[in-house]
Amino acid sequence: MGESWHGKLAVVSDLIYKVYAIHNVSDMTSRLFESLRMFIEYDAADLYLYDELNKEYVLSNSLHYHAKGKRTARELGLNIDILDKNTNIVYRESDYQKEDLFEQKRYIHTLYKENQFQFALHVILSYEDKRVGVINLYRYIGNQDFEYDDMAICNVLKEHLALRLSVEVQEQSGVKYTVSEVVNRFNLTPRETQVLKNMLAGKDNYQISDEMMISIFTIKKHIMNIYRKLEISSRTQLFKKVKEFE
Repeated sequence: MGESWHGKLAVVSDLIYKVYAIHNVSDMTSRLFESLRMFIEYDAADLYLYDELNKEYVLSNSLHYHAKGKRTARELGLNIDILDKNTNIVYRESDYQKEDLFEQKRYIHTLYKENQFQFALHVILSYEDKRVGVINLYRYIGNQDFEYDDMAICNVLKEHLALRLSVEVQEQSGVKYTVSEVVNRFNLTPRETQVLKNMLAGKDNYQISDEMMISIFTIKKHIMNIYRKLEISSRTQLFKKVKEFE
């Protein structure tokens, strides 16, 4: 791996930190799109999150083109066989199209025709065998196709993006986590798990302190850690996010 790659990975490491640290998804993806341009030349981009109920992709953010609010996988030009694998994959549109069909698609496909796109790089995101969303990078007609180095950068990011955005998709769907799912997904400690279970049982801080035989200060510290990890700020939000019973 050359020196340039070491430099790129240092910046990508900082970007991975921001993926988790920036709570607002729109702000996070705006920073992502901005930072990716340091490594990958592209003309437009979008992020769509998957709506399991309606079986469609809902626009979360876009850059440099007027993206439609909702699209099916076919409207986005995604490869259905790849989507059905429910795994994280980075691929170029051209890698899965015969050359003659690919040239036809550029003009026939509405998304490509309306925006004069010729090439696309897709980052398919899934988590625990469920679709999460897709990030699409586009290049206009007349430009060169994306290269394998471009794909390599996205491959470094894809697992982190899938994990981060899966939380957003879960919240938007209105589906609650079980305690076990919270513990595994958000890396709660045994003490935090015990505090969480007591909170879900409706006990206040003093009752939890008495039961666990630790100070009220320590209980509050555990609760703040739980809130931070779950990206919430109140018990009301906690009950909206976590089931009271397994």
